[in-house]
Amino acid sequence: HKELPFIILLGILCGILGSFYIKLQKRVNMTRKYLYSTWCCNVWVYALVIGLIVLSTTFYTKMLLTRDELVIRSMIDIDITLA
Repeated sequence: HKELPFIILLGILCGILGSFYIKLQKRVNMTRKYLYSTWCCNVWVYALVIGLIVLSTTFYTKMLLTRDELVIRSMIDIDITLA
């Protein structure tokens, strides 16, 4: 019964984090609803814009592994492939 206070604290912490997650998700959904209704009314354009944002973010922040970068560069640059 020594672990009972820790279990209670864990329950309180999980409750608080769950509350913050619900608030964050609600804010994200409201933002998406606002952007979809005003900025981007076509589903394909919305998907393309979000895809380009994710693509540029992952490429320029070096989230790709080095070996993946070399493969992609060799596919794009024909001089490296032939050399």
